[in-house]
Amino acid sequence: MVRKITKTFFVIALSLFMSASAFVFSSEANVGQGTSTKNPKKPKRNEAQFVGADRCSGCHTNTHAGWSETAHTQKLRDGSLEGNYMNDGSLTDRSDYFDGGEVDIRTLPGGSKFDAFGDNAPILGSDGGGAYIKIGAAKYYILFTLGGSAIQSRSEADANDDGTILNDEAQWKQRYITMIGKSNYILPVQFNAKNQQYTTYHPEDWYDDANLPKEIGKNRSYERRCAGCHVTGLQVGLDEGEWVMSFSDISVACEACHGPGSQHAASPSKENIVNPGTMTTDMDLNGDSSVDQVDTLMVRNFVCYQCHSRGAGKFSAGGTTLAYPSREDVSGRIELYRPGMDWREFYDISTKRNDYWGGDPTSGDFITSKGHHQQQQDHAFGPHGADRPWDHACHECHSMHKADKEHLVLAEIVEDGIPVDNGSASTNNPLCLACHSGHGDFADLTPQDINTNTGVDEAIQDHTKNRAYMDVPFTNNCSECHMPDTAKSALEGDIKSHVFNIIWPNYVQQSGTFSWSGFQKWWESNESFVDPGDGTDPFASIGPIPNSCMTSGCHVPGADDDIVTQWYGSGHADGFGEPFNHWNADGAVSSRCVRCHTMGGFTQLINGEELTAQSVIFPKVLGCETCHEPNGGGQTVYEAGKVQEVMFPSGDIQSLGDSSNICMTCHQGRESGASIDEEIAENPGGPHTFINRHYYAAAAILFGDGVNAGYEYDGKTYLGQNTYPGHGGGLDTCVKCHMRGVEDHNFLPELGDCSGCHSGITDFEELGRPFGLPNIDYDGDGTGESFQGEIDGLEAALLAEIQTYAANVIGDWIIYQAGAYPYFFNDTNENGTVDPGEAIFPNRYTTFDDALLKAAFNYHSNQDPCGDIHNHKYVIQTIIDSIEDLGGNVGGFIRP
Repeated sequence: MVRKITKTFFVIALSLFMSASAFVFSSEANVGQGTSTKNPKKPKRNEAQFVGADRCSGCHTNTHAGWSETAHTQKLRDGSLEGNYMNDGSLTDRSDYFDGGEVDIRTLPGGSKFDAFGDNAPILGSDGGGAYIKIGAAKYYILFTLGGSAIQSRSEADANDDGTILNDEAQWKQRYITMIGKSNYILPVQFNAKNQQYTTYHPEDWYDDANLPKEIGKNRSYERRCAGCHVTGLQVGLDEGEWVMSFSDISVACEACHGPGSQHAASPSKENIVNPGTMTTDMDLNGDSSVDQVDTLMVRNFVCYQCHSRGAGKFSAGGTTLAYPSREDVSGRIELYRPGMDWREFYDISTKRNDYWGGDPTSGDFITSKGHHQQQQDHAFGPHGADRPWDHACHECHSMHKADKEHLVLAEIVEDGIPVDNGSASTNNPLCLACHSGHGDFADLTPQDINTNTGVDEAIQDHTKNRAYMDVPFTNNCSECHMPDTAKSALEGDIKSHVFNIIWPNYVQQSGTFSWSGFQKWWESNESFVDPGDGTDPFASIGPIPNSCMTSGCHVPGADDDIVTQWYGSGHADGFGEPFNHWNADGAVSSRCVRCHTMGGFTQLINGEELTAQSVIFPKVLGCETCHEPNGGGQTVYEAGKVQEVMFPSGDIQSLGDSSNICMTCHQGRESGASIDEEIAENPGGPHTFINRHYYAAAAILFGDGVNAGYEYDGKTYLGQNTYPGHGGGLDTCVKCHMRGVEDHNFLPELGDCSGCHSGITDFEELGRPFGLPNIDYDGDGTGESFQGEIDGLEAALLAEIQTYAANVIGDWIIYQAGAYPYFFNDTNENGTVDPGEAIFPNRYTTFDDALLKAAFNYHSNQDPCGDIHNHKYVIQTIIDSIEDLGGNVGGFIRP
C-alpha cells in the first residue's frame, strides 16, 4: 500500500508543480527579491541523483518492506486517499471529512477552541474534489495530510483491515496542507490522536486581529518551513516570490539517510552509496586536531540530526530563512544537507528560551528539550553525545528498517559476540544493559544473564534503590527514569527526553496544578517573576518541569505514593519565592547564603566542603538530594552519619537525635542573643543599626536558652528546649510533627494530630492549654487566650514601649514594618504609624542605643511564625523582659 501511495502521489505532485508554474528549476527561477537569480542547486552530470525508494526495493526487498511500515513513511501522505486521515472526532468510524455533508468544527471535540472565529470557524467536508477545509467563503482542498502515523506499523494497527487508521490507532497529531498559488500551506486545524480532539494550529496565519479570514503570508509556506524533513530528494526555490518544490519521495525514504542513489542503482557497490552504520569521515569535526572515532560518530549522528533538531537553516532569501538544513553554495544557490557532510554548516540549532526546559544547549543551565523533533539537542549534550570513542550513534538504538509499538524498533545489539535479545515491546532494559552490563551498578551482569533474564530484575531494582534516594521495591524500564516524557508534540509530555540524565523534581517553577500552557506563556515572555503586591499569585497554575519521578508513573498526582506532589506544595519547592530568587540580579547565590538557599550549597556544608557560589537558575530549590543520601537506598544524610550535631549561631551545639537535625541546620537563623552582646561590646552605647536574626528560626526558638535564641537579660532565667512533655514522646521533633514520621513531604503539621487533645480548635493559632483547662492571661488584658493570642498582646505592648523609648530617650521616633527589610524605620512625621514612603531602606533607623537594640531584636525575632507552638514560654519571657528593660510597667503581666 505504501508503494502504491508513493508512486501515485509522486505523479500527482510532480504534475501539479510543473503545471502550476513555469518553475522547472532552471536558471530563470528567482530566489529572493528584485532581480536576484539565485536558484536551487542543479546536480552536475557526474553527481549522484535521487532515484526514489521504489528503485531501491528491487535489490533490498526485505529492508524496503520493513522500512515501509515505519513512521518515517507516514509523515507526509496523499490527501486524496481517505485511508490517510485519522480524525474521527465524531466517532463514526470514518474521518470527519468523509462523514457526508459539511461539519462545523465547533461541534466536534475540542472545537470550542475555534469559537472566537464565529461563523468563519473552519468547516470540514469533502466533495468530488476531495477533502477540504472551508474558512469563510474560501474552500481549501487538502493536498497532503501531515503526521498521524500508526501506533504500530500500519498493517498491525489496522486490526479490521479496512485501510483506515483512526484516533487511538494513530499517535501524536495530524495537520492538513493545501495549495494556494504555487505554494503549500498548513491549514489552522490540528487533530490530536491521544485525546481525539481538535485544536488550533497557528490561527493567526489565517485570521486577523478581528478574527476575520485573511490572506496567509507567503513565507509561511510548507516549502520554506517544513519540506526539507518530510520528503526525500527535495528541490526548493522561489518562483516570482512564491516558494515551490519537487521531490523524489513523499516520505523520509532511503536516500534521506543513504544519499542520492543513481550511481549505486546503475552499478551497485558499497563505494558509491552512503551507509550511516559504517561511514567514516576525513573531517576533524570536534576540533581536537585529529580525525578519529569521535568524528566518525558525529558524522553518523548528523544523518539523524538533520531532521531531529530544532533551529533554522543557513540559507536566506525572500526576506526569510529556510527552516531546515540548508546553505548557499559557491554559486549562490540553495544547497541542502546530504549524509556525510558536516550538518552544522547547514543549520543553527535553536537558542530560544521557549524551546527548552532551562536555558539552551549553549548554556550551563540546559536541562532537556521542551518541543518535538529536537532530540539532537538532548542527545548531543547528554552523556551519550559523541565525545568519547565508545559512545554510540543514534542508529545503534534505533533501526529505520523495522516498525515498533510506538516509534522505531530497538536495534539488535551484539555484545562479546552474543546477540542480546531486545525482549518484548514492554521493556527496553536489554538494549540499555547490553552496554551497561559489566559496569557500575551492573558490573556483575553478563550478556548471558541479560539473554536469560538472570538477576536482571534484582540488579535494576538495586540500581533504582541506590540512585533514587529512597527504598523502592519494584523494577522499572530504564527509559522511564532516564527518558521521561518532557517534550510536547501534540499533548503535554508525549515525547521522551533524549538527554538520558535523570530529571529530578528539583527543576520546579511553582507549586500548584501544573499547566504547560501557563508555564510556557511565562517562559516565552522572558520576564522575571515580579510580585504584583496585590495578594494575587500570577503563577498559581504554573507547576514543575516534567521529570523522571512524575512521568515514570511513580509519583504522579493522586497516586498512592504522592511524596513528590506533596513536596511541590512546600516552601522547599517554591521556585518563584523570595528565598530562591533574592540573588537573581547577581547571577549567583553568594557563598554566604548557599548553605540554606541551594541544594548544592547545603551538600557542601554537610560534607565539610568549602561553600562556593551556586547558580540562580537550576536547580534553585531544595530537592530530594538535600535531605537524602545518594546511593543510600532512602537513607537521610543524618542516617548516613552526617549532621549528628548542629551548631547554632550562638556557638551552642544541639541534637534532636533524628533526621530533624537536617531541618535545624537551616531553620536556626543567623544571629542570636550573643550577636547583640558582641555588637555592644564593640560599640558600647551605640549608635547601632538593627541586627536581624533572619527567618524561620524555629529550631532556635525550640531550644530557647539552650542556644541563646533571643536576647536574654542578666539576672533572669529562661526556658530551654521545649520537650512537649504531655505528648508522650510523639510529635516532639521536627520530622515527627512536620512529616508525621516520614509520611508527609509537604512539611506541614496536621491539625488532626492536635485537635484530639486540644478539643475544639480549628487552627493551630488557637492552641493553648489542653483538656479544657483555662488559658493563662499572660498579657494581662483580662482574658486568657491562646498562646498566640497572648504573644500578640505582649508584642503590641513591646512595640508601644519601643516607640515611647525611641521618642523620649533617644529623640528619634521609630516605626516597624513587617516584611520590609530592615523592618525598623524613622517615623519622619512622628505620628506613630507607617506612612507611604517611610518603609524604605534609605529611611532605616540607625540610632539604636544598647537597650533599644536588645528590645528590637527580641520584638522582631518573636514575629517568627509558630513561636507559640515551638516554645511559647520562652518567647513570652523575652518579650516581658524587654518591656521591663526599657522602663515599662510589667506588673500586670504573668511571666512563665
